[in-house]
Amino acid sequence: LLGGSLENLYCIRISAGPSSAAAVTASGTVYLWGRNASGQLGTSAIAKLLPFSPTSLTSCAEVALGESHSVALLSDGSIKNAGLNDRGQFGVGETYDAFCEFFRAASLTSPKPIVDVAAGTRHTAALAANGTVYTWGYNDKGQLGYSGSTTQTSPKAVSLGDGVVASSVTAAYNNTDLNP
Repeated sequence: LLGGSLENLYCIRISAGPSSAAAVTASGTVYLWGRNASGQLGTSAIAKLLPFSPTSLTSCAEVALGESHSVALLSDGSIKNAGLNDRGQFGVGETYDAFCEFFRAASLTSPKPIVDVAAGTRHTAALAANGTVYTWGYNDKGQLGYSGSTTQTSPKAVSLGDGVVASSVTAAYNNTDLNP
């Protein structure tokens, strides 16, 4: 089905974005394929029809795929990004043109580690082990969970209310969903 690249590999996570997909094996190796117009697969090729493993991404636990960016959660709880950062979706404090290699994001404020990540069209969400949710990127529809519609280029904690913590986070298009 996939050209044999994933044959006989034990995949623990499968992710699908608007035009690309990812698989993470039990050993933490990532395989990506699909559209790559913004470098979101961590390579300069326009598209990858068959799964490939980027050398800049190892020890991975999960990959979230947005429209034009990818977010990889590493086994140590840190995050790497690839692709377009035109709306601050990398969380590094500023915007950049397209990148074609996964690189470490700015450190999130304590508490760490991050245990779940999600990517929307042009925003990102992360869940810390204590249930705190951080979001950053484009906020034109309020998808970051703060009042207003200001783009946020650095991770910011979302106020869920007294005693409320999240157990998972998902994102799609212009929304972010939390499960208590």
